[in-house]
Amino acid sequence: MISVNAGLKKLNPGIWWTRYNRPRQQLDAPLLSRNEILKLRAQVEQQSGSADYRHEVEHRTLGDARSVYRGYGMDYDESRPYFPGDELRFMNWRVTARTGEPHMKVFREERKPGVFIVVDRRQDMRFGTRCRLKVTQAVRAAAVMAFDARLRNAPVAGVLLESAQKSKLSWIAESFDEAGVFNFIHAANKPCPPPVSAQLTPPVSDIHEESLSHVIKLLTPMLAQGSSVILISDFHDLDDSCRSSLLELSMTHHLQAIHIIDPVEVELPECGNLLVPSQKKSRPLIGIDSSNNNSSSQYHKLASTFLESKQQLFRSLAIPCQTVMTDDDRIEQIVET
Repeated sequence: MISVNAGLKKLNPGIWWTRYNRPRQQLDAPLLSRNEILKLRAQVEQQSGSADYRHEVEHRTLGDARSVYRGYGMDYDESRPYFPGDELRFMNWRVTARTGEPHMKVFREERKPGVFIVVDRRQDMRFGTRCRLKVTQAVRAAAVMAFDARLRNAPVAGVLLESAQKSKLSWIAESFDEAGVFNFIHAANKPCPPPVSAQLTPPVSDIHEESLSHVIKLLTPMLAQGSSVILISDFHDLDDSCRSSLLELSMTHHLQAIHIIDPVEVELPECGNLLVPSQKKSRPLIGIDSSNNNSSSQYHKLASTFLESKQQLFRSLAIPCQTVMTDDDRIEQIVET
């Protein structure tokens, strides 16, 4: 006979929080402490490298990436006829001598692409069995990407997906200085307590969440061409129906994904009878005997198939996707910036 209370104590994220993360009286505390954020900043500064931009950049900030604009850059693009007022230092004397008409050199300008970070803070991310919650690891990854962007003088912006009754999306305005980067990190790092309903029963309908697919569709028309877009999530609601919107976004932007996974989502620990939430309304909880080899083997097979489907979706679209476990401490070495 499976004990409901025992199962919930082991698998319910609302109760796990107190055991694996911080005391219950600190549920309103930020996900990361000030020292943890500053440590991440120092680690990123130690191993910052150069970036490789695949798309022409539409952003207005001067930088080292080839832009869509033509003007006084470093890369020669073409020649055009002379117009009154043009600077003679850019005269193309060879073409002028060959055609007999004055021609000017036109260069491709270099710009700095903006960095846009999508951080998933929804209910499924408020779960963890090793060291930290998935949402905490997502904030750590976002901080690494934001600090790296700042070191490259790239503007940073983003959006937070929330579980709330009012605001489901929190848009973070683009910033060009270090203060703006810290504002973004602090916004992503704000307290993220488990929903009240998660402490006793599976999620109920009063928790409203925006789908990741909807957010991806919003980004394509609103971002300047050539932006670096980072998706940080467990991608639990991402499937083949999102293929077209992902492809459209990756065609004009440098898109990469960071897949946050908890170890228990890969391998079921041996800890007796467990209760796990179900998608079926008629049967909200399913019992699993983790000590049974057949149950554990079937769980591992189904979990691997589910996680592989996420990776396969990104591979089929040539979108880089990195897997990050919640117990990975050296996040700055794992995440490719």
